Amino acid sequence: MTRRLIQVLFDELPQQPQQQLHLPVSSHPKIRTMVEMMAKGPVEWGSLGQWAGFFAMSERNLARLIVKETGLSFRQWRQQLQLIMALQGLVKGDTVQKVAHTLGYDSTTAFITMFKKGLGQTPGRYIAGLTTVSPQSAKPDPRQ
Repeated sequence: MTRRLIQVLFDELPQQPQQQLHLPVSSHPKIRTMVEMMAKGPVEWGSLGQWAGFFAMSERNLARLIVKETGLSFRQWRQQLQLIMALQGLVKGDTVQKVAHTLGYDSTTAFITMFKKGLGQTPGRYIAGLTTVSPQSAKPDPRQ
């Protein structure tokens, strides 16, 4: 189920550099639960402490589990999920403000900063680049 959810998230996006958007998937039930619940309600699940409380374990043990299962820290892993979800909203036409609010950011500026840090461009420029570069023109020409 979790792998399918992640695949659906990626399938809904146009061609983009896959190396920038990588969300490691784990078969561990706690990680699967986190993906599913964060995808449904990202605002409700912002901190490692909230998750640790939900799973009745210490933050330290949960942080170790996440690194062991995904290779990323909780913050890095959550940011990757947020970037994927942000792109979904932006591609379907949601405003930057709406996406920021949906993901639980207190300000649009904070969301734009996270997006730019993760993908190297502001949301507007990134989406504009997706619409001006077709998947065919983005591929190198093997004849050259």
